[in-house]
Amino acid sequence: MAQLDTWTGRTLGEPTVEQWEALKAYAAEHGRTWKAQLRNEWMNACQGIGDLDQQALLQQVRNTFGPRWLMLVDIKAGR
Repeated sequence: MAQLDTWTGRTLGEPTVEQWEALKAYAAEHGRTWKAQLRNEWMNACQGIGDLDQQALLQQVRNTFGPRWLMLVDIKAGR
C-alpha cells in the first residue's frame, strides 16, 4: 500500500522486493539505529554500504523515496 507524504501531499510508491531485501539486510547488519546510520550515509554520500548490489539498491531507495520516507518506514511490517 502506498504511503502519503504528509509534508508534500504526494503519494509514495513502494520499494521493489529487491529494495526491501537490501533495506532488511542493512537493518539486520546495523541493529536498532540502522535508520540513523543509513540516513547519515546517504547525506554524506558514503559508498561503504554493503556489497555493490546492495549499494545500488539502497541508492535507488534514497533517490526514489528519500530520507523522509526512511523515517516513516516500518521494516518489520514491510511498509
